[in-house]
Amino acid sequence: QSLTVKMDPRVKTSVADLQLQHDLSMTCYNGRQKAKQALDEIAIARARLKDIAAAKELDTQVAGLQNQPRGSKEASFGAVERSFGGLFGILHEADIPPTSQTISAVKEADAQLQKLLIVWDGLQKKIKSL
Repeated sequence: QSLTVKMDPRVKTSVADLQLQHDLSMTCYNGRQKAKQALDEIAIARARLKDIAAAKELDTQVAGLQNQPRGSKEASFGAVERSFGGLFGILHEADIPPTSQTISAVKEADAQLQKLLIVWDGLQKKIKSL
């Protein structure tokens, strides 16, 4: 039996705005996944660094990527992951066009994630050389 899916007639948001909502949601979802993966990798790396006496400074750098103290302006994977989670929730509260503030916040979180991934890649290379 065939099935026809139609838009909720109460929703007046344009297809373009719904597509933007979807695209931003996917950026949040994918960003959150990447941040979680990096956090898992960091946990493994820090366990390895504990066994290496000369790696204390490197461990401190890695710990900073994991999480920063509350109130810190520095980006971390933990903070970015939480940002993406909150933004994802905001995007799914209603079928309305995303606000310019939400769009900006998603772009900023994604930019922070990309910078963190570059730093993490460099630190991983240092860890592997130990």
